[in-house]
Amino acid sequence: MKAFPVALLSSAVLLAQVALAQSSSHQPTTAQLLGTWELVSVTDTVDGKEVVSGRYGTHPFGYLMYEPDGHMCATLGDGDRARALKNAPKPTEAEKAAYSDFFVAYCGTFKLDADKSTVYHYPTIALSPEDIGATFPRPFRLKDDQLIITATQGISAGVQRRVLVWRRAKGTSQ
Repeated sequence: MKAFPVALLSSAVLLAQVALAQSSSHQPTTAQLLGTWELVSVTDTVDGKEVVSGRYGTHPFGYLMYEPDGHMCATLGDGDRARALKNAPKPTEAEKAAYSDFFVAYCGTFKLDADKSTVYHYPTIALSPEDIGATFPRPFRLKDDQLIITATQGISAGVQRRVLVWRRAKGTSQ
C-alpha cells in the first residue's frame, strides 16, 4: 500500500521538473506577438550612455500590430512635438515637414525566428522611402504584458541601440 503513494509523489515531482525545464527554455511563438501593442517608452544608447530617445522624446506614442496572416504595421512618434504642431494656430509647411523627422510609419510582413527571439519586419509601404524593401531585425523578449524590443539596425544615426517597450493594448488577447 505504501508503494502507490510513493509512486504517485514521484510522478508528480517528475512532472513538475519537466514543466519547470520547459518553462525555462521557452521559445517565443507567433501567437504571443499577435495583436496590438501600445508604445510605453523609447530609450537610446548614444556614446555608451542610455538616454531618452532624441527622436521620440519623453512622451513617445505609437502602435505595433501583428496579424495572424503575417502582416504588421508600426507607427511611432514624439507626443510632445505632435501636440505642439496640433496646437499651433497655423503650422508652416516647414513645421509640418520637420514633423516627419520625428515620426515613423511602415507596414508590411513579419517573420519570427524563435531560436533567436527575433522578429523580422519587411516594410512594403513606409513614410520613409528608404524603409521600403528593408529588413528590420527586432530582437525581443516578452515580460508579463510587455514586448521589449532591442534594435541595433534600422534606427537613427549615432544611436548604437534602441530599446522600445510596448504594452499589450487593452482588449487585445494573447
